[in-house]
Amino acid sequence: MRRAWAGVVALIAGAAAWGGAGASAIAAEPVRIAVERFTGPGAVRVRDAVVEAIGAQSRYEVLSPESAPGTRSSADYVSAARELGALAFVSGVVTGGDGSSVTISVRNGADGEELGSGTTFRAVKYPLPETLKRNFWRRVGVLIEAAKAPESAASSEETKAAAAPAPRRRWGRPEAQAQSARESDAEPSESAEGAGAARRPMALDLIVGSRVFSRSLKYVDSLSGSLRPYSLPFGAAPWLAVEIYPGAFASPGLAADLGLTASFERSVGLVSRAGAAEGGAEYPTSASSYSVGVRGRYRSGRSDAGLALSYGGQAFSIADASSTSPKPDIPDVSYRFLRMGAGGRLAVSAPAALLMQAAYRHVLSTGEIGGASYYPRATARGLDASAGLAYRLGNAGLEGRVALDIRRYGFAINPRPGDMAVAGGAVDQYVGLSLGIAYRREGAHE
Repeated sequence: MRRAWAGVVALIAGAAAWGGAGASAIAAEPVRIAVERFTGPGAVRVRDAVVEAIGAQSRYEVLSPESAPGTRSSADYVSAARELGALAFVSGVVTGGDGSSVTISVRNGADGEELGSGTTFRAVKYPLPETLKRNFWRRVGVLIEAAKAPESAASSEETKAAAAPAPRRRWGRPEAQAQSARESDAEPSESAEGAGAARRPMALDLIVGSRVFSRSLKYVDSLSGSLRPYSLPFGAAPWLAVEIYPGAFASPGLAADLGLTASFERSVGLVSRAGAAEGGAEYPTSASSYSVGVRGRYRSGRSDAGLALSYGGQAFSIADASSTSPKPDIPDVSYRFLRMGAGGRLAVSAPAALLMQAAYRHVLSTGEIGGASYYPRATARGLDASAGLAYRLGNAGLEGRVALDIRRYGFAINPRPGDMAVAGGAVDQYVGLSLGIAYRREGAHE
């Protein structure tokens, strides 16, 4: 009797062990989802977010088909699904100049047909990869769960086992094995830095460089021969500028878009040369400018547009060549002004952006040219504008920049009878080309 009970116990224990092992094997068998290569700007980054969202569901294994999406018929998809044991295929097309939206498509493994009509995600509150991680399964998971595997793949464990040598597969390979190859194929626009530019607001923009410029001072409707125009064909001035958004370091909210600005520029080695008729004397000359202000911006992906208000100054002066060679009768200028302007940055690709700005300068004072020795009743107004290109240099937050600019002041001299110098007005104009290196630092995540 004892032997009989021992046999029964052993039989029950063996059956339980066998059943438990079988149940574990069934539970451990993952459902395979093939995520194809995505297309468009920042496609690798966006695809990685989809892979992560699917992988977060423990019952799924992600495969990476090696053929290009959109090149297969429905029958091809069915054949691939049988070969891989795949339930469904996921593909995506990233659109928008800065990769701000993606349309996700799901194909059924059983018949190769698309499920639904495509699901579109847009970067509104969060950058696109983060949006996908948060919302992908809620919106697309229902389509994946509705998919069915081809009968031959679903009915036979042997078929799945035969597809195990992933490197030999014609259609794809496990995601873990595909990772290094996909990273090596990624273009610069899909690097971490390129995609990161859209993820977080810019908090600091610091630029140093050099500006070459020309200057011309001309009089309009001159009725006096004593008014001398002035022309400087070439000058150089190192400069620096900073734009900082303190709130962006802590939060991506409204405070992240209110910033402070400052700039400074001063010429080096500048001289003014008299004509040959005047002995060709060289007069030490200096040019400088500065500004401090505030800026508010509106961001869209890697692009932004904003309004700025600042206080600034610009000066240009000529000194005596020596104690016996006084400077020519050309007035110095020292403008003080309030500057009101608009400008922005338009991303044209992941590494490149167009820079534009224009502003009105409300002139508060003009310096010597508006003094008693020259034109005491003169009034002036100014404007400036610039256009340039920025291009990312590697992934360290550095950019190369080039820009053309113009600064122009118009004078109404307002002469009266008896004035020695009479003219309707004057134009003081500066045209420049600047080259610089900028460092950009991002702030808090959206």
